[in-house]
Amino acid sequence: MKHLIKTAALMAALSALPGAAWSSASVGVETFDNVAPRDIVAGESYALDYFTVTPGGGGTASIKSAAWPDLTGARQVLGSPKGASAIPIDLTFGQELDAVTLTLVMPAGDPSDVSSLSLHGVDGSLRTTSSFEHGLVAKRIRITLSGPTGTTFRRLALQLGEGAYVDDIDMASPDAASVVTENFDSMPSQSVAEGGMVNLTSLVLLSSARGVVIERNAALGSQGLTSTSPIGNDVNILSTRAGGRKSIAVTVIPDQAGEPATIEFLDYGTFSAIHKEVVAQTGGARRIEYSVANGNTLLGGIRWTGGKLVIDDIVMK
Repeated sequence: MKHLIKTAALMAALSALPGAAWSSASVGVETFDNVAPRDIVAGESYALDYFTVTPGGGGTASIKSAAWPDLTGARQVLGSPKGASAIPIDLTFGQELDAVTLTLVMPAGDPSDVSSLSLHGVDGSLRTTSSFEHGLVAKRIRITLSGPTGTTFRRLALQLGEGAYVDDIDMASPDAASVVTENFDSMPSQSVAEGGMVNLTSLVLLSSARGVVIERNAALGSQGLTSTSPIGNDVNILSTRAGGRKSIAVTVIPDQAGEPATIEFLDYGTFSAIHKEVVAQTGGARRIEYSVANGNTLLGGIRWTGGKLVIDDIVMK
């Protein structure tokens, strides 16, 4: 069945939900010291543990030894190759952040030379920009960047002046460490209209098919999410918390009528499927779980398509 709910509509639905205030949690620090020196050429991206580096302007970014010893004794930094012209460099993070702290080193040089740093949201919108003049004396400064209160960002755009580099990038995200569990027991029995949305405790359910219902299941003895149709189901269940999840587990009971059902695990931010599980129609209840392998990819929810299921509970960590 055609996926009627497009990514833009999903993002619009989530952005319209009332937000909650979360404290920041440390994601990690990238010092570049455990990365082999390398140049990243135009058209290439290089993935590190927490973000991907992409040079712009047809130039080359470089993970290299520092031009001179700095106060932290760092050996590796990110900038342009020695002697090369300054270029834009994008850092795309594996999850939404609410703050980033980094070291910016600017060599002595032309007083009119400037380095700037800009934060951008998932949708590309500008959150904030900060600019720093180089001057006649070398400078080493520690900077913390964040957007307006309650906003997050996914990309840091660096426009480094001649000879400048960054190091010790410390990332913080809204605190999404607590486990989210939804078993539908607190929800009243109800039909979900095609194109309809139901707010759950920390999740949101969006249906693009007819016949989707929350009702009491005799085998479970409790509420579950299911459908009256043995084919053509299409339901998204997404986290409403800022920041993605590392694992999602869902308990399902398959139905032998109709076509097999599929559970897709969705990328946080794009809602595209990064893993799929076809649910065998024979047998009873089973647990389906998927975990991401690194910090550059996080999960934002699941999509159920195809045949009939009963979804008993969903656990996001």
